[in-house]
Amino acid sequence: MKFPILTALALCLLLTELPAQQIMIDRGVQAAGLWCFPVFGDSLSYKYLSSNARLALDKDSLPEFSFMRYVIEKPSTGSNTISEAGGGGIVTFLVLYDTPARQIKAAETFLQEKLNDKNVKLSGPVVFNRGRYLLVSSILMPDGKEKSELLGIGEAPILENSRIAFSFNVDPLRSKLLLESFKMKTPDISLMFELSFSGLTDSYQAELTVDWTEVRKSQSFGAGASVYFVGADVEVGFDDLIRNNAIRLNTVGTDEHLEGLLNTVYSKLLDLMFKRVEPETVPADARGGLFDAISALTGPNGPASSRNTTGFGLNVSYQLKELKTTGSSNLFFRGRSTVERNHFITFNIGDLYKRYGNNKDMFRDVALYDPAFQQREVYVGIDGSLEKEFDRMVNSVTVKVRKKHVNGTETFREIVINKKTFKTPLAALRCCTSTIRI
Repeated sequence: MKFPILTALALCLLLTELPAQQIMIDRGVQAAGLWCFPVFGDSLSYKYLSSNARLALDKDSLPEFSFMRYVIEKPSTGSNTISEAGGGGIVTFLVLYDTPARQIKAAETFLQEKLNDKNVKLSGPVVFNRGRYLLVSSILMPDGKEKSELLGIGEAPILENSRIAFSFNVDPLRSKLLLESFKMKTPDISLMFELSFSGLTDSYQAELTVDWTEVRKSQSFGAGASVYFVGADVEVGFDDLIRNNAIRLNTVGTDEHLEGLLNTVYSKLLDLMFKRVEPETVPADARGGLFDAISALTGPNGPASSRNTTGFGLNVSYQLKELKTTGSSNLFFRGRSTVERNHFITFNIGDLYKRYGNNKDMFRDVALYDPAFQQREVYVGIDGSLEKEFDRMVNSVTVKVRKKHVNGTETFREIVINKKTFKTPLAALRCCTSTIRI
């Protein structure tokens, strides 16, 4: 009876030792809008990066989205027949990222034609190491600022079709603004997924020399370790260090894949000079314009303008380490190495109102001054002339009120008026009047 158990154990140990399929991270190809990477050791097998972010769908294939505006009636003052009502709005939606099947098929056909081999296959999506999201809006901002700013930031799922839920409460003014925004082609709610993945680089022969004296003189990183940088600033700073010869890169062989080598070099420099910091963990008094800088990267000059889809992270910040190294350092790159890169997927909530504006399950106005939600004040009073009778004959008077509502339910209230009620000046002014709310 022990043999099957030992066999299963040996099989598990064998499987844990098998190397995971790694992609050739410097050999990415854009095919029908998909970034596709060959699998190391299998030239006919490719994996793709997820490409599409969208609202999640329910069982009826409708977007999982709702925008409810509610109105609370305020008491009218003076002789005006029209008064301002209170209320606001609640917007809730679920978002995920995936890749349409037709796009996968088109990308596979593109690769087969490009490589002139019908056996080329897309074997599935790249498995991400971690995910982050950024939510940008101006209308949803709690302080009502008009400028688009970073509203939410946090962890995102690493698997396709995993949903993230968002919910916001807005005041009456922003509720109206948001409704009008939904009527436009590009409403004021945008989201970006930043997804990290890893793979093998090409085989390189290069030497990197870092002159730490010149690095310290650099204007890009000269502000000290208390300053936080976004990825785009770090990338620009490294470019400046190379131009100023504070960092020198000497390669052996062809420059065909110099782009990939630079990404690998910059990843190593990040490890040497910076430590990764999640933006939401940065103390508020030390952020400066950090969140504004991250928000700006989601615009037209954002990740699309970086070195390629792999680029530097947008959804993280970097803190400069205390540089104690002196003189020069030489780093050698030989053969392949495993590196991490970033992939970005952008999302806008889209023309929902045009398609579903008449769907009450998605867009609805609710009046909370419905009789079922209202209360009525019933005034109970005893004439002040009866005060002497309380002293001679009566200890207290109990008034009971029973109200039957339109929905069939009943409310029962009671109030007690006693001698103490008459001893307060306020009671005398009110002629012993009290209120029951039902």
